[in-house]
Amino acid sequence: MAVSLLRARTTVAIANLTGNIENSFTFATPDTPQQFAAEVDCAYRTLIQNISLMDARISPIKQIVISSPGILNRDRKGKTTITAFDLPNYSDVDLAELVSKRLSLPAMIANNAGLAAMSLINSHTNEDKPLRDFVLLVIGESGVGSGLVIQRNLYSGYDAAYAGEVGHTVVDFKGPTCNCGRSGCLQLYICDQATWKRYKPEIPFSPLKFEELLDAVLSGSAKARAALRPTVEYLCLGISNISLMINPERIILAGSLMRIWPVLQKELESAFFPRHRHALVQPTNVPVDALYLKGAVERALQLVLAESDSPGTF
Repeated sequence: MAVSLLRARTTVAIANLTGNIENSFTFATPDTPQQFAAEVDCAYRTLIQNISLMDARISPIKQIVISSPGILNRDRKGKTTITAFDLPNYSDVDLAELVSKRLSLPAMIANNAGLAAMSLINSHTNEDKPLRDFVLLVIGESGVGSGLVIQRNLYSGYDAAYAGEVGHTVVDFKGPTCNCGRSGCLQLYICDQATWKRYKPEIPFSPLKFEELLDAVLSGSAKARAALRPTVEYLCLGISNISLMINPERIILAGSLMRIWPVLQKELESAFFPRHRHALVQPTNVPVDALYLKGAVERALQLVLAESDSPGTF
């Protein structure tokens, strides 16, 4: 079973051992992790009602993977918590343990951008070759997530918690304060809210309003293009740093901005790049929510197959 936790909504999905999602259920993300565990439990019970069990003694669900925003923290005892700036009540809570105890099933939590990158490993490029070495950069509403894949394996750092937090790399140490406590992090300059603030600072950001900005960019609005330009420049700086530090084969971009990729691509090509850059920069048109969920499914599938080859669902 895969659980995609986002600030506004949570999706719970059941998939089979081929990785295909059989059913899903979405609800508004509760204010507290305890309420979250209860809602996941309700979604789980709703979803399994239509599952036919070959053996009534065996649970149809083998593994739960929770896809979460924020930075994972893993202690020496294996306890994993999250620092989720958009979900402050969820920070420093072992969410996987809460869900596991509530449903009496094994559960783990992983960073959503990392899982999204995992979901792309088996995707094919135009050359019909599996992706091997790439960085996925997810430009979100209020932050920037990333997943680092090396030789077809997701790299999660020495303690298997997180790695590649590109959004929290500092591009201006005298810049505004980030929610991580530091100043001038990249995500402050390229997230959707930052772009919108340069466009119409007097109007509060919303995803629907941001679509209006994208429409204006596509229609050639000088004001919208001017708001986009700093976003592109800082994005290019981040891409350049990734390219020089990691030298991936590809840097894949995801998020709402991909709707204006033809414009974005031209802007990127005219901005700063390393003189001899080799990484191919390309978009993915798959919705970010779908990438998070698919990655959680694939991680659950890995865990299930590592333990058993018997048929079932998860």
